[in-house]
Amino acid sequence: MAVVGSVRFRVAPGKNAEATAYLVKLAKLLKKVSGTEYRVFVQLAGPVGHMMLASNWDNVAAWDAGRVKISADATWQKMVNDASAAGLWIAGSIETALWQEV
Repeated sequence: MAVVGSVRFRVAPGKNAEATAYLVKLAKLLKKVSGTEYRVFVQLAGPVGHMMLASNWDNVAAWDAGRVKISADATWQKMVNDASAAGLWIAGSIETALWQEV
């Protein structure tokens, strides 16, 4: 069954433009590394400063294979470290999820 992977971020105050540019760049890298399209979302209603990356996968095994490739990529590791050093996210606010279609 198809699954959707998501990572939600709560942007630090004053960092919306920088966080948006970062996630768009990250989505392009993730596609290159994993072969799967990633989309960037900004929450339009509700708490301000919520963003999300999401991707569709054929099944959990495909998602896991993509996750392994991404985790091993040196450019991804550097981008994650750089975002943390730049204070783009509110500490402890990043949430990952894997959703199964029914």
